[in-house]
Amino acid sequence: MGLEPITKLWTMQSTEVSAERSAAEITSLLVQAGAHEISTQYNNGKVSGLRFRLMVASHVCTFELPARTEPVFQLLKRAKPWSRSYSRLDHKDYEKKLRGDAERIG
Repeated sequence: MGLEPITKLWTMQSTEVSAERSAAEITSLLVQAGAHEISTQYNNGKVSGLRFRLMVASHVCTFELPARTEPVFQLLKRAKPWSRSYSRLDHKDYEKKLRGDAERIG
């Protein structure tokens, strides 16, 4: 994997928008586009994906948008590994912060 996806991901990492707010904004856009039966999936109380139905060329199609937080977390860890000299957080708290960032991005 090249550095471009990691670089793009790292610039997105600064978002403070919650996964719930992002899902709500996506839902609003889908409604405007004519989507039917929009649903939000949750896993352990956190947004894990969206599913919706939309008319495409006279056919109702079902789409799923999973939240892929684990791959995002792994990319964040590779892009900026924990270092005692860099981070004021201990390793466990640093990974917890990266997981939160991955949830907002993924």
